[in-house]
Formats: sequence, C-alpha cells, structure tokens
Amino acid sequence: MGSVELWYDSVLVGRVHDATDVAGTWSGVIEFAIDRTAPQAAELLAYIDFCVDWNDAQDTDHPPPASQFDAYAFIVKSGLWFARVGDVRHPIEDAALFFGPNEVSWRLARP
Repeated sequence: MGSVELWYDSVLVGRVHDATDVAGTWSGVIEFAIDRTAPQAAELLAYIDFCVDWNDAQDTDHPPPASQFDAYAFIVKSGLWFARVGDVRHPIEDAALFFGPNEVSWRLARP
C-alpha cells in the first residue's frame, strides 16, 4: 500500500511504516501523530491505551473478553477510520487495533 496515513475522522492518528497485507489484514509500525488539542484526542488516546493493555493481557492466565471493547463502540463502530495513501482514502472496517508500543493492524472495509 506504500506510505500509509491512519486517520480517525479529521485526526491524523499516525504514519504507518512497513505496511503489509496478510490475508486482508494490514499491519505495520506506527509513528503516532495525534494532535493532543484535537477534539477527539483524549478519546483516541484512551482507546489506543486500552487496545495495548487488552492485547498484552491476552497472554495471561485470565485473558479479558472481547466484550470489553463495547465501552469503545462509539470509536470502533463509528465508520470514521480510514487509511490514506496519497490522495486516496481507504475506509477501514470497524477500527484499527493497537499492539505493543508502536504496532497497528486493520482491515479495509468491503466495497
């Protein structure tokens, strides 16, 4: 997909490096670029922190259920996520997921 920008509505979440597609799931290393003064910044940062913590906890004896994402349904199901390559917007299915300090994955929405 080349150089990829990850967006949530009008907020640039970050630039994704080394983006690869494996069976329809895109992933890469993200360089975060969220403007902390943006209206949705606090909610996005909380969602990103939640994702990282939730994914880290999957390797424990008591992994948390996926239903914990329900608290972020307003972000996950918003339809506002997209990947931009050059001038082309590619809508994302649901929301991007964040892992570790700088990893991200997403699936493009079906046309």
